[in-house]
Amino acid sequence: MIKKGVLIAEDHDLFGDGIALVVNEVLPNSEIFRARDIRSSLALLEAKPSISLALIDLKMPDANGLDGIQAIKHRYPTLTIVVISSLDFETNVRNIMNLGVNGFISKASPREQMICALDKVLQGEIVVEPEFPQSQCILLSTRQEQTLNFMAQGKTNKEIAKALNISPHTAKEYVSKILQLFDADNRTQAVQKAENKGLLFTKLKKN
Repeated sequence: MIKKGVLIAEDHDLFGDGIALVVNEVLPNSEIFRARDIRSSLALLEAKPSISLALIDLKMPDANGLDGIQAIKHRYPTLTIVVISSLDFETNVRNIMNLGVNGFISKASPREQMICALDKVLQGEIVVEPEFPQSQCILLSTRQEQTLNFMAQGKTNKEIAKALNISPHTAKEYVSKILQLFDADNRTQAVQKAENKGLLFTKLKKN
């Protein structure tokens, strides 16, 4: 029987050893491969087709922010990816999950919670550990992010529609959905709440 391959991409041995213990608990018959950067992770994924699960630290020596995760996801779109990181505040988690990964687990999570979260991922669930209250964690689609940024720039529905090459009716629906997500009475309130949550840190380069 071919063992299930698991990649652990972590440049700190202490954390890597701890993650390996969690993996052995959930998948006792798995074969674990270790990498210390994104380049060696990609090399292992190419050399070891048995790898179907990757646990990757967000901060790697040869990657800037989300770039490393994005590179792996782009080259191996069907690979199950769980990001394990000490960066667990809401904005980071939101951007990580928007890459289409299968889960996020904070390094500060207790061992039992890590085991439970990883087990859920293997069962096909999308997992964020620790969970953020629904009222705090707002996940936006790419179109919603673009619309929100245009709202912050003071653009009308008609201007948003033109910029996104969509109908004014669709632009109005996007705006209405954003107001609903932020439980806001108007555009100004929605933008203020988005700013407070750090969701407007990336501005569109083109108006």
